[in-house]
Amino acid sequence: RVYKRDEAPPLLTRYKERFPQETWEHFRRHCKGGYPEVKTAILEDQHYLCAYCEISIKLAEEEGQLDDFRVEHFYPKSSTEEDGHNFHLDWRNLVGVCHGGSQPDVPNAMERFSKRQIDRSCDVLKGNKKISGNILNPLKIPMNRIWCFSEYDGFMYVDFIPCNFAVVVGYF
Repeated sequence: RVYKRDEAPPLLTRYKERFPQETWEHFRRHCKGGYPEVKTAILEDQHYLCAYCEISIKLAEEEGQLDDFRVEHFYPKSSTEEDGHNFHLDWRNLVGVCHGGSQPDVPNAMERFSKRQIDRSCDVLKGNKKISGNILNPLKIPMNRIWCFSEYDGFMYVDFIPCNFAVVVGYF
């Protein structure tokens, strides 16, 4: 579970107040210092772990490398038009993720990059598809136990009692 600070970084808050309908891309281009401030807040909140796979985020150490980090919009930015809510600039919609094996120029690329598309995960583009029905939102995972393990063979399965409660309460 990702625990975000309650308040969005100040530059994001001010930008959103001035330009409530703008896009994430516009914010990154036109708000000087805004993206680094958001990035730092996300990394600190997540303890430098990917929101999906929980691998340690690796930042570029050498010239020519990319950070193995991206700001992910859990609800697609394209949902802004149909839902009437600006998911581009919503602090509660932003999580930090690794590139999911899709970038060859990240630190530790031998361990983090795969030429096989089937191996890719995390920040591999969703294609503006809503994934909330297929994956748990890292900001809304309940604290209840949701998995059980068989003592006999280690098999992992869903613990339906707390999961059904979580569905009723609205975690999923």
